[in-house]
Amino acid sequence: MATISDLGTLKLLVANTTTDMLVAGISLAVLLLLAVQVLRLAERWRRQPSRPSLTAQEELAEYRRWVDEGLVSREEFERLKRKLEPALRAELDAHSGKALASPEELGKQLVPVPSTEAQEPAPEGEGPQSKGPV
Repeated sequence: MATISDLGTLKLLVANTTTDMLVAGISLAVLLLLAVQVLRLAERWRRQPSRPSLTAQEELAEYRRWVDEGLVSREEFERLKRKLEPALRAELDAHSGKALASPEELGKQLVPVPSTEAQEPAPEGEGPQSKGPV
């Protein structure tokens, strides 16, 4: 039979085992979470492009250089330029902070439309031009 002192020792062993198991379980969970984070960072680094991507303006400049060097024909350059037009417009919109104006709106901004109200001419005796010598 077990004595009282044996039961106390048994309770201590069970308590230590439970605490040890709890600490081991939490440590294992933390270690697994850290491993997952390391694997995510490694995957992101692996998928990162080897060189930075070019903007549409930089691509167009590169295509122009190709035409100058004779690597691409003028027709091929025009085709590539048409392909880049949406990206170029998007970059311009992003830099300006607002959408580009339509051609009609630009025309109104550049060429003012005369007002429909007729301006009355100043009377001949008045005005800055009709002053006599000072």
